[in-house]
Amino acid sequence: MCLWVWGWRLDRAVRQYVWERYHVRLRRRDATAVRKRIGTAYPPVHETATVVGGVMLTSEEVRAVYRRQLYPLLDRILKQQPRRVRVCGARLAGIDLLIRDECSVDWCI
Repeated sequence: MCLWVWGWRLDRAVRQYVWERYHVRLRRRDATAVRKRIGTAYPPVHETATVVGGVMLTSEEVRAVYRRQLYPLLDRILKQQPRRVRVCGARLAGIDLLIRDECSVDWCI
């Protein structure tokens, strides 16, 4: 099974969150920078933070935003119950660990 994770959807979710929570509009490239700097799907050993658009975002905040985007994909995995999953699209740190823990998949790349 190939699972597509679209980076632009994750970026759009961050932009929307920052607007709703802090009333600051982020540019697309700023949201992409957040994903690349501190975006994770699985809790890291050390939480990190970054300032973008004058707003301090923590990796925990961003992960909560990403979870809303990733849970429909995890539901799809649970319904199909594949033994192996290949993640394509956006490179999001920890997505393999999230899939292994949430879906009990043997193998994920």
